[in-house]
Amino acid sequence: MWPMGLLFKHWRTIKKSFVSFKGRDSSVTQLSARCNDDVFNVYLTPLTKLSDEAVRVTGLHFDETTNIMTHHDKPVQHVHPMNALLDFMQFLMTIGKSITLIAHNNKRFDCIVLYNHLKYFNLWNHFCKLVSSFADALPFFRKLYPEFPNHKQE
Repeated sequence: MWPMGLLFKHWRTIKKSFVSFKGRDSSVTQLSARCNDDVFNVYLTPLTKLSDEAVRVTGLHFDETTNIMTHHDKPVQHVHPMNALLDFMQFLMTIGKSITLIAHNNKRFDCIVLYNHLKYFNLWNHFCKLVSSFADALPFFRKLYPEFPNHKQE
């Protein structure tokens, strides 16, 4: 686990993460955020079949026939992506406005996938009233920890 809370503790930030690995058309399978002691975490029903790579990296598996999602073989509750995004925006409202979302490899993956989902569900304009910017933590970790062989979150 990267020490993001320490690195950005003086900024009004949210750490968020989600993955399913089909490039920019990926399904969001988990949406997590933290601001100080406030935590948001939800699993989302995938819109597309999860790739083998996504299952390997995230530990998430979704069985379409039984509608059961597991995380490392333990069942987890999941919700429709639109409901998850609405709940996420409710969480952001408790924090304030002009929020910066920070994620690992955000520039190339997370913010693009999140944007696509928000646009698909016609929530982008509402989201922009809460979030003013995105930041990518990956360049900071490369600079802070150059001795690491890679900077993946696996």
